[in-house]
Amino acid sequence: MRFLFAVALVVLAQGCTKNIETETVKVPPRYPTCTVLTIKTPMIKEDIYKDMDKEERKEFDETTAGMFKAFADSVQERVKEETAIKNIRVYPKEVDNSQDGLILETTFTEIKSGNQGVRFVMTYLVGVGGFGKPRVEVECKLIDAKTGKVLDDKEAEKDSSFRMGKFKDDLAIDYSKDLGRECANLVDEYMQKDLNEL
Repeated sequence: MRFLFAVALVVLAQGCTKNIETETVKVPPRYPTCTVLTIKTPMIKEDIYKDMDKEERKEFDETTAGMFKAFADSVQERVKEETAIKNIRVYPKEVDNSQDGLILETTFTEIKSGNQGVRFVMTYLVGVGGFGKPRVEVECKLIDAKTGKVLDDKEAEKDSSFRMGKFKDDLAIDYSKDLGRECANLVDEYMQKDLNEL
């Protein structure tokens, strides 16, 4: 009798073992909850203006002031459209690292106004593009305000062989807006990341 009882227990145990299935528990996504974005005043690579005389530097500073405003306006617009971040600080004198938030740090690495006359002649009369074209390049970093860790970065550029117009009042502003949107994508992409996978 004891033998039959023991055999029954073994058979029952084997049956239970076969019926056990391993399930993978999926952890629900955990998205960033940052509510503050600080846009730091852009930096300019020093060798861009090192050979300028006083008048050239004055005009350059006036141009970049307009570019910086267009860049910040574009970043703000894009971030507010695409993310839950509504508190955006633009070019503060000091960056507050006491609370959770993101910092967008930008360096303009190339600013060339080009030559509209050369661009017109070579593109439309000679039929060869690329000469005299304006060009703006930036490097952007998205930084964790508390830790200082770089979360993401990218390089972006804008130029045109075909577009005419004054660089200071037209192209520089439009390029800066476009580059602002591209850099703002860093924020959007980060806010959509599952922190469990980082």
